[in-house]
Amino acid sequence: MFADYLAGKSSRAIAFELNKEGVSGPQGAEWGPSTIHGNPKRGVGILNNELYVGRLVWNRLRYLKDPDTGKRASRLNSESEWVIQEVPEMRIVDQDVWDNVKARQQTLAYETSEPGKNPLNERRRPKHLFAGLVKCGCCGGGYTMISKDLLGCATSRNKGTCDNRLNIRRDALEASVLSGLRTHLMEPELFKEFCSEFTREVNRLRIERGAGLTAMRDELPRIDRELDKLMKLILASEDIDASKRVMKQMKELEIRKEDLEKALAEAAEPPPLLYPNMAEIYSQRISTLYESLQSKDGKA
Repeated sequence: MFADYLAGKSSRAIAFELNKEGVSGPQGAEWGPSTIHGNPKRGVGILNNELYVGRLVWNRLRYLKDPDTGKRASRLNSESEWVIQEVPEMRIVDQDVWDNVKARQQTLAYETSEPGKNPLNERRRPKHLFAGLVKCGCCGGGYTMISKDLLGCATSRNKGTCDNRLNIRRDALEASVLSGLRTHLMEPELFKEFCSEFTREVNRLRIERGAGLTAMRDELPRIDRELDKLMKLILASEDIDASKRVMKQMKELEIRKEDLEKALAEAAEPPPLLYPNMAEIYSQRISTLYESLQSKDGKA
């Protein structure tokens, strides 16, 4: 691989040849370009493995778990934290070959430092509607943009292990999928599912709202009974200060009663158990979804 790279072959061409010859890649997988050229700063990739020149490096990288995705992410430690051990008995690549490979990498390099800092690899929202979702029907690999308007099998182009060279226009694919989406979402089984979920949600809201209205209606007669008791206490009491305190409680209860009566007068009745226009609503929602995915803002 080192010799081929120095002879002018790209990492992609080397990966093609290895896969064509049936040479097993790391962990039995197929070879890809990045497995060969890797990242020089991180010491990953065949062309950057210092063990091949008799240097064993520990603690170059640390691994953190992303709390959102649960996946491990590597981070480059500072060189002062690296632990380097010379192991000359492990060398399999001559020093001049290694140095020449490093020199060629420098002439071809673009900055590949930390994730997010490389202008060619910025993490950003996909530009296209189905980015990352289209798969090759032959090998299962991803279909990626191979030109401004065309999608093609990435495995076929990067590894050479898939014979599918069929391309498809991105706009034609999007139009086809969106049309199919609108058509298939109207199938009876999916409409039945929508009706079931819609009814369950409407009933939940109805029960919640109904429980609130019932509680308010039940509170009104309790307030009336409490007011009657307080009035009797005032009539029976000869203590002026006690009467004032009771009157203050009565005033608070009367304010609460007015608030409840106003809330009940303005409260809308709960929706019916079965909504009569579900079919129309479902059709409208699908049309809105279709139109949103067609628009430039909606796609984002």
